[in-house]
Amino acid sequence: MIKKLAALWRSFLKKDSFVQNFSYLASGKILVATASFFFVPVLSRLFPPEAYGNFSLFNSITTLIVTLLLMGYPGSYVLVSPKKAFQNLIIFQILKVCSATFFALLVIGFLYLISPNMLRGSIWLFIPIGIFVDGSMVIFSSWNVREKEFRLASKLEGFGGIFLRSVNVLFGWLGRGYVFGLICGNLIGRFVVNVINSYRFYHKEVTGLRSDITFQGVKRVLHDYSNYPKYFLPNQLLGLFAGQIPIYFLAIRFDNQSLGYYGMALTLFSLPQQLFVNAIAPLFLQKANELIESGFHHLQSFTIRLYRTLFLVLIPPIVILVVFSRDLVIFFLGDQWETTGSIVAMMGIYVLFQYTIFPIQSVFQIFKKERFLFFLSAIGNLLMVLGLAIGLYLNVSFIWFIVIISGTQLISYLLNSYFVCRTLEISFLRNVLLYGAVFILFIISFYLFGSNNDLLSILK
Repeated sequence: MIKKLAALWRSFLKKDSFVQNFSYLASGKILVATASFFFVPVLSRLFPPEAYGNFSLFNSITTLIVTLLLMGYPGSYVLVSPKKAFQNLIIFQILKVCSATFFALLVIGFLYLISPNMLRGSIWLFIPIGIFVDGSMVIFSSWNVREKEFRLASKLEGFGGIFLRSVNVLFGWLGRGYVFGLICGNLIGRFVVNVINSYRFYHKEVTGLRSDITFQGVKRVLHDYSNYPKYFLPNQLLGLFAGQIPIYFLAIRFDNQSLGYYGMALTLFSLPQQLFVNAIAPLFLQKANELIESGFHHLQSFTIRLYRTLFLVLIPPIVILVVFSRDLVIFFLGDQWETTGSIVAMMGIYVLFQYTIFPIQSVFQIFKKERFLFFLSAIGNLLMVLGLAIGLYLNVSFIWFIVIISGTQLISYLLNSYFVCRTLEISFLRNVLLYGAVFILFIISFYLFGSNNDLLSILK
């Protein structure tokens, strides 16, 4: 253990090492997670579940539009060369976001002139600015990874997250639980971060280089990296739908209050996702791209160590969160969120596998298997749609909808894990045994310590 800690410390001191870059990114995410720990209990008492339902629906719509708009190209920013080609690509992406925002404003304005009552009190009024803010955020975040500005990105994310939640609290306090307050706070906080990134981007990439941006240059780079809209974008969309399909089905079958319970559960699980998954995924892609040049064995060895470390680090907190979810949620958020405790308990098992396999899925990009990654995502989404469609047809209860969501997601991530292991020539049998041990641990823990009546009755 001492030797491992010493090795980690030496790696941390080494400039641009994986550990150092991860530490920079994780520090900002730790700040966001810490802020969320203090802010979420306040927000849950200022805003009703309906506000979280509105935010979940708004976020799903803008995320889908931005993903389609950017066509998967932000995933290629780390790999695009030479620099002139990258500049052509990113300027083109920024212009697309601005054009889409203007078009959305025209559509909303036209609809408002026809029938003001149709849009009054609707989330659609926030969609145009949401496209601009979220689209810019995705572009500049990927640009920071390419430029290895991990320390600055960490500061922007950390302090931006605190500012965002502070604005949400202000909206909740002054607006007395304004049902769109979460949306407004999110947009304002991200807009401030985008202003800072825009200033940096202009002086580093645009000043003195505007004559290099040509139509032929844009056309060439789009063609050279056409695999991203062909395969990476569909895979992104399928991955996105895996998270958004439940929201749409729940919105059809239940009211915004039920959707808010589910949205709060996603918020709680987003804390470890921000801390680990979102920090590791882009770093792993960059590191894997370097290691494959040194040899397949180096990438294989590094991935095994990363996978095992993630699994061992995440098991204890997720097991504790799942087993005591009902009591923790009531204590943390208040009595009105008791249903969220049931949802957290049922989502915990698949979330653990999601957090461990998602960061290393980018090996398919390294080996030019974007088409296969798309195929895996298609299977996962098909399972999700079929499961929820059956639940909708049978008119099952809200809790059983959550069971269907969790079960199909678990199958999907196990399937992804199998093919990642095959690609890297890693023994999947060992992982299956580990998965089985964790699953049994969950079951035993619930029977011995669980206080969640909904899940206990389902298990029995």
